[in-house]
Amino acid sequence: MSESLNIADVFFAAIGRGDSAAVEALLLQQPGLIDTRNVQNVGAVLWALYHERAELAQSLAARRGRLDLAEQVALGHEAEAREEFARDPVLLQGYSDDGFTLLGLAVFFRQGALACWMIAQGAAVNAAATNAMRVAPIHAAVARSDGETLLALLLAGADPDLAQTQGIRPLHDAALGGKHAMAGLLLLHGARVDLRDARGRTAAMMAEEAGHAMLARCLRRFEGGFSLKNA
Repeated sequence: MSESLNIADVFFAAIGRGDSAAVEALLLQQPGLIDTRNVQNVGAVLWALYHERAELAQSLAARRGRLDLAEQVALGHEAEAREEFARDPVLLQGYSDDGFTLLGLAVFFRQGALACWMIAQGAAVNAAATNAMRVAPIHAAVARSDGETLLALLLAGADPDLAQTQGIRPLHDAALGGKHAMAGLLLLHGARVDLRDARGRTAAMMAEEAGHAMLARCLRRFEGGFSLKNA
């Protein structure tokens, strides 16, 4: 059992660093590794995607054969995912085994068409991950600078001030990344500039700390609770 665990650790480490040759060698040695999960309860395909090893993820998916719904969503296997959702619409509110919402995975992995379809079908736009990150689809959209999906989420009722871990709001993330378009869209839909994270920082303070002086100046103009939504 100890040897099996050690091989699994080596396998996931190889995936993380994108070492396709090592991954292939380990799978030849122990084919069952393709269906194992690591200590975070993540399988090989999603682990590759989390480490931005898209080509390796596709290779692992092909070897694995039948994918679970989280893997289908993350890889953008839209036809298969839609079929699963049509068979059981409750799955639209589902989570991956490591606690992320399926809608959040679609957004984070830039599967915009599938994400917008899921939103239209009633996927919960404000549901947060059950893991320590507490991220929701709106945080993923801002992280990926995906304005189209962000707009779809906001129009469907996503909370522009929804907090994730450490009290980080979508506007905070936009400020830290110097994402003017994301910040503007959030402000237009009522995001508050006076909210602070767990360290007491406002969005303007974060933009300033990150060296985004112009965005910081713009955000300071709206401090004090003013919102473009009510302008």
